[in-house]
Amino acid sequence: MNHIVHVLEIDAHPRQVFLALTLPDKLAQWWTTQVEIDTTRAVLHFYFHEDFNPQLRIEEQQQDRQVSWHCVGGHKNWYESTLTFGLAGNDQSTLLTFVQTFVAELSEGVYGRYNFNWGYYLDSLRLFCETGRGKPFQAA
Repeated sequence: MNHIVHVLEIDAHPRQVFLALTLPDKLAQWWTTQVEIDTTRAVLHFYFHEDFNPQLRIEEQQQDRQVSWHCVGGHKNWYESTLTFGLAGNDQSTLLTFVQTFVAELSEGVYGRYNFNWGYYLDSLRLFCETGRGKPFQAA
């Protein structure tokens, strides 16, 4: 196993979900409250705690269709991994397909922990898009 996959239905227009995945102030509403962007390098810096502070380069953004990131630093297990959010939908809802592909082979326990955490944060994304309130990590 070298990837994690989640598929979920979000009762919101794909544009709303796309914006939640691309704007730092909206990312801070569902993933971690401390997000910065280096616009010269197109790198998002996400701050959690200790050694888990991924730096993700924006690889692709197709409006209302897809967002892809590539990990360029900040967490060794994620280094060189790719994260893709595929969006499909209509005016009423979005089908989000999330895939994180790792370069390194990790233990089942580590994949399990990451999988569980993504389930939590993708639900936070869903809640944010549907209600305006997510459950982000409260960074210091």
